[in-house]
Amino acid sequence: MRMKYRLCIILLLLILLSGCAVAQIKGNFTNEAWFQGGVNYHLKAPINLYLTKFSLGDAITDPYLIGEAKTGTFNSKSKVISDIPVQDILYNVLKDAFSKTGFVITEDRSSADLIADGEIQQFWTREYATGWTPEYAKAAVRYDIVLKNNSDKIFWAKSIDVETKSTGIAFVDATSSLVPTLKNALSQSMEEIINDPALHANLKKLIEEKKAGVDRIKSNTEDINVSVENR
Repeated sequence: MRMKYRLCIILLLLILLSGCAVAQIKGNFTNEAWFQGGVNYHLKAPINLYLTKFSLGDAITDPYLIGEAKTGTFNSKSKVISDIPVQDILYNVLKDAFSKTGFVITEDRSSADLIADGEIQQFWTREYATGWTPEYAKAAVRYDIVLKNNSDKIFWAKSIDVETKSTGIAFVDATSSLVPTLKNALSQSMEEIINDPALHANLKKLIEEKKAGVDRIKSNTEDINVSVENR
């Protein structure tokens, strides 16, 4: 009888421990699948872009904490932990998005045509599970992005606010959908940036100004050469 009691206690402890386990989410958060659909703009001439790592808003107290899962038999709350900070995740995705759109990512700030900066307000994924209704994951990505020219004047700015939801089959664990749902939110945020009409108009003007500057330099060089030859 005493042995059965001990076994019950051990079993109960194991169940409780399994429910309190922290979900460690690791891996590459650069979502390279985003560009396969939804993006309809590509630069007609290269533009040098310097990317900074965005600052964090007051709501983000831990840059590695990216969500909340419900694990174990009792759907206990568990933290979703990233292997890299959210600044690096967003930096990697922005770098991937801009480079595949035609921007030249430069490490030299002084040589950049544009400088990207901003602040992250929310970077979060959450599992909704009650044990009685279908489980699903939700993700929210909110950040401000500002592009400045090399004179430190605002070239373009936008506030990004994206929420995504991944529905699951009834009573099936949705924990595995947490990071994919967050990546989907990141993907949509990239599409909002790259497909923005105001950004397109400003980039077109910048490319025309760069071309006019090159033509002006070329013309001045030709005038100098003619002048030298006539001497």
